[in-house]
Amino acid sequence: MWLGSSALRRQHGRHSAPPEYVAASRGDIAAALRLHRREVRSGLRLALVEGPKTLLDLHRGDHRIDRLFVDRASMTDAVVSALLVDLPSEVVRLADGAAMARLADTRTPQGVVGIVALPLPRIATDDEVLLILDGVQDPGNTGTIVRSALASGVVGGVVCLGGADPFGPRAIRASAGAVFAVPPQVDPEDSLDGILRNRRLIGASAGKGELYDRLAWTEPIALAVGSEGHGLSRRTSARVDTYVQIPTVGAISLNAAIATSILVFHIARERSRCT
Repeated sequence: MWLGSSALRRQHGRHSAPPEYVAASRGDIAAALRLHRREVRSGLRLALVEGPKTLLDLHRGDHRIDRLFVDRASMTDAVVSALLVDLPSEVVRLADGAAMARLADTRTPQGVVGIVALPLPRIATDDEVLLILDGVQDPGNTGTIVRSALASGVVGGVVCLGGADPFGPRAIRASAGAVFAVPPQVDPEDSLDGILRNRRLIGASAGKGELYDRLAWTEPIALAVGSEGHGLSRRTSARVDTYVQIPTVGAISLNAAIATSILVFHIARERSRCT
């Protein structure tokens, strides 16, 4: 057993018994390490989330944290302390630096890794933009796109067709937890027509289509963004109603995350003018 720091004792009250935390067992660590595999995350509907601020935000947003691994050296951090105060002590497991390095996906672990339940996908209403990520392979781009989608205020749902897992460690980190606020549908069984539900499908393109600032964005739409190397798949391309492009200088093109961010914030601006 390990007793909480003096700071934690003060936060629990002068006369309250400090929380007792159990050291992580080999079984605890082994079960968590399985979540590095996409198929396990999908089957169990759980994901590993790293970083005290993201975990605190998720907890206070009513997302379920099943297990919290904490490095003893991080116990004095103010955000970690706030997280520990909020969580039942039986959820917490203490882990040494070597174990945390195995659990974390970063070269410099932040001292806290949680197992968080995956939320149900959010379905966009007819008034909201549906964002389709068609084979976006880079998890950093996937996470950044979802983060921008949430920040724009106009995207109500995200669908991932192939590509990176939005609930993988890199995608979660790049999204700053946004994938839990706008949980994507991953490889849904519905046909593309079923996903679109009579929306006009706008395909983002690197070199063809209308300029993005000349298009009317006020009708019910879905915006499709393709993979970094190959663009939209044949399946999605066959269903596109209009292609749109962002003009660039010379041969330089924008990556998927930057292009999508520009488009969703432009859509937000255009729609705000109509209200």
